[in-house]
Amino acid sequence: MIDLRTHQQPIVRFLETGLRRFRESWPSAPVRHVALYSCPWSGWVSLCFDSVPQPDQNCPDFEHVEVALYEATDWASEYESDEHPRVKGLDGEVSEVDLDTEGDEGFNRLFFDFMRDLLSSPEAQGVLQTLAGPDV
Repeated sequence: MIDLRTHQQPIVRFLETGLRRFRESWPSAPVRHVALYSCPWSGWVSLCFDSVPQPDQNCPDFEHVEVALYEATDWASEYESDEHPRVKGLDGEVSEVDLDTEGDEGFNRLFFDFMRDLLSSPEAQGVLQTLAGPDV
């Protein structure tokens, strides 16, 4: 079973480290759009930036793609090991995905909700405001 609570702090640190490295490499680049682009069944999350806020734009089309990469091998292992992978969310609730009926999208949905909630957290918002700027 994947316990997403164990990934919350490491991903916030990943976000902070990635933003710092980005700022060191591109100090004058405006950051107006920050996104976590993820493939949970492969076990990774990448950090992407764009200077223009375009909500309908896909992360691979951003100006700065895969600025940092977070690897979560346990996500891929759980996905590959069972037809019904289990994921514990930030609220402690366990969800079981039936890959035969829900496919990858059922698995991806749990991680989308996790990333959305994580980026909305006060800690992540503080990192974003401090390092990316108030316009993000």
